[in-house]
Amino acid sequence: MAPRTLPVGIFIAEDGNGAEIRANRRAVELMGQHSTGDKLISVPAILPLTLNGVKVNAEDQPLRKAIRTGKPIPGYEAQILHENDSGIDVMMSANPLFDENRNAARFPPWKAPACLWDAGRPPTRRRP
Repeated sequence: MAPRTLPVGIFIAEDGNGAEIRANRRAVELMGQHSTGDKLISVPAILPLTLNGVKVNAEDQPLRKAIRTGKPIPGYEAQILHENDSGIDVMMSANPLFDENRNAARFPPWKAPACLWDAGRPPTRRRP
């Protein structure tokens, strides 16, 4: 299954500081926006995340933190605020990509994917 059609949201940082992020259709929908087609699309680098009602600043967001520290950020729970002031509880995990020697030659360390899903509806497990 291609990232663009997975039932969970996928964000991929495309540069060294997390300023360029692409997302699949489900990630865009979880952000409260309409998505057409199956292509990965550019989204704002700073996600509208809140934690206990407080806005999460850019450097503390999972994707950017994984880029900055080079370490995975598992099971991060927050809320995405929508433009209409509603929101959705989500869980995210972000991981920087390296090769087996932690070398950036093939996998730049800033190419960090983050997986996002609706915490109210966990992903379902598909049977073969």
